[in-house]
Amino acid sequence: LGTYLSYQDRITLLGLLSRRFNMAFATGKMPEKVRELLPELKVLPEQEYSTKMPLLFKSSKVNINPSLRLIKSGIPQRALDIMGAGSFLLSNYQPELAECFSPDEAVMYESMQDAVEKCQFYVNHDAERERIARNGYEKVKNEYSYERQLSRILEIAGFNK
Repeated sequence: LGTYLSYQDRITLLGLLSRRFNMAFATGKMPEKVRELLPELKVLPEQEYSTKMPLLFKSSKVNINPSLRLIKSGIPQRALDIMGAGSFLLSNYQPELAECFSPDEAVMYESMQDAVEKCQFYVNHDAERERIARNGYEKVKNEYSYERQLSRILEIAGFNK
């Protein structure tokens, strides 16, 4: 049920945003009935994640990250990937994301309407959006590299003493 509700949330959000903005969505599979519900949405083919997606993230003004409803904790990997590509992140609220990233590094929404309003604001305020994207990039680069995280894991596990 949680997966289905998350799917419905994403379709709703894509519908609200694609009616207002030039929006693209990269996916390998989108049912025809969903395409019919979202006629304004530009559907791109599935992109190779490690080489093509960072370019797509970087070329987008706003990257949305609606995580699954079942995920109540943690920082979504996609959020780190978006910021690591130097792009602007608009994510649903997640406690750890809010704990680890300030509003000057990543922007979070708390409702569909909030997402639409924040997207509108940041699409229209390039300097502010770009400043936040730079700050998010610097935070991910300095604190969330694979090397740094692996070192933390090994230290917690007692291997780096």
